[in-house]
Amino acid sequence: MALRSIVLGGARRVEGLASVRGFAALCPTFTLPSFQNLDKDCGQDLVNGLARGGLRGYAKGRQVRPRAPLNRPMGQGVPLKIVFVSPGILVEPWQKAEQLSWQSLLTVDGWRKRWQRYFVNTGKSLYTLSKCMQGIPNFKLRELKVELAELYETINEAAAKGNRKLVQDSVTDKTWTLFKKEMADRKRSGWDKIEWALSEPARSMKVELLQGRVIQVAPEVQFAQLTCKLTSRQTLAAYGASGELVAGSPEEAVEVSEHWVFERGLGKKLVAGAGIRWRLAARL
Repeated sequence: MALRSIVLGGARRVEGLASVRGFAALCPTFTLPSFQNLDKDCGQDLVNGLARGGLRGYAKGRQVRPRAPLNRPMGQGVPLKIVFVSPGILVEPWQKAEQLSWQSLLTVDGWRKRWQRYFVNTGKSLYTLSKCMQGIPNFKLRELKVELAELYETINEAAAKGNRKLVQDSVTDKTWTLFKKEMADRKRSGWDKIEWALSEPARSMKVELLQGRVIQVAPEVQFAQLTCKLTSRQTLAAYGASGELVAGSPEEAVEVSEHWVFERGLGKKLVAGAGIRWRLAARL
């Protein structure tokens, strides 16, 4: 059967492709047995393909190179999504500085200690604050102190009420292990109920920044660690299984000073990820 091309209303239709002879006439290089299992629908698909512009690249024997997608998920300008995992270590744990006497001004060791305290350590703390200003939007030291004071109140209240989920979300993994042990020890000691509260709003707490350090864990990921002294007046009362008071007093407020190390992940072009917030890394 010969091939016939009929023009109907501007469209071209090729006839005779439904038969074996039609395929042989169109593709003489193919052998007839290879088309024995082709039906009319398959032949019609080939006709439609020819009408749209002929065979495709892979049918013509050309080598087609795969193209990269236009929207690359890790392309330039796309923020990285990193899950922050605490390194679990403290960079140069803070220690109370010893008092230097006037006689130390006459010794080499005395000048070395002064250089380390007033230049090296202070420079590292200023560098940490500069990294926080670069990596935290709208960073302000006054607002930072308020945020850390509120975090201090949140952690203590959650630990007193036994809210394990809230405590775990507010501390690092290593610190959470210590909190779990403390909660279990309180239960074994007969502290079935604990009431803890600040005598004044968290914003009124005295927060002193003692030291700042930065640890590099990856080319684009850093952790800032701030050692703070938090001073507040608070009440603590522990009750037994029968409701009796076993420790503390719900009415007597005492002044408490604690040294906590807060940690936060820093990085360029970061938009999401667990750990991009201040958390408690250690209690000194």
